Amino acid sequence: MKLERLDWDSTFFNYDIGSVVVNENQSLAISDFLLNSIGYKLVYIFSKLSLSNELFKLVDEKVVLHQELSQIKFDFSSDFFTITSFDKSNHNKQELEKLALESGIFSRFNVDENFKSGEFKKLYLEWIALSIEGKLAFDILIAIDNNESIIGFITLNKKSESLVDIGLVAVSDGFRGKGIGKKLMQYALTKSYELGYKEIQVVTQSNNISAMKLYESVGFNIKEKTFVYHYWNL
Repeated sequence: MKLERLDWDSTFFNYDIGSVVVNENQSLAISDFLLNSIGYKLVYIFSKLSLSNELFKLVDEKVVLHQELSQIKFDFSSDFFTITSFDKSNHNKQELEKLALESGIFSRFNVDENFKSGEFKKLYLEWIALSIEGKLAFDILIAIDNNESIIGFITLNKKSESLVDIGLVAVSDGFRGKGIGKKLMQYALTKSYELGYKEIQVVTQSNNISAMKLYESVGFNIKEKTFVYHYWNL
């Protein structure tokens, strides 16, 4: 068990943040952890096993879902929306930013009330900004309605030569339950396969029931789970 400083997080949030990974065959020595965490305002703890300690706040049960890509024909037709790639010169960036914030409702950066300086909003707006720039996504698939408004989106990022990672996913509140998310996912599967990728994954939270149902409905299976805790030096 080693506590490491997270340089990007520390710089971005403007306070020292560390990280600890606890595997299944390990234990977390509390006295050593507390000693090593001196100087950090926040430490993320990623554990394969549930930890019972009042010092640690459980903020997420992270689920990685995965599937092998194959050539499957989907029907993307709809009477009220179409799917295309986001073009910053033609589409509304503010609509995409709003959806990016909706995509993180279950995020640990939103559910942990110890984040009091707008960290959640800052992080997700940066995430979508870097995706638009092509640094965190090679494509942003959007669903647009007949008024050309963005009502759903998915970001796709290259994880490796064979693996695509789905980053942000959201459907506008007034359009949920109409099959938009499922068609976006199917479009993402098709496009990733056509680009030559062999597999695809997505990360969500176990308590995000609607997302879990969506991913499993298009063929994703649970690959691994991780308990995520926050330890605050406040």
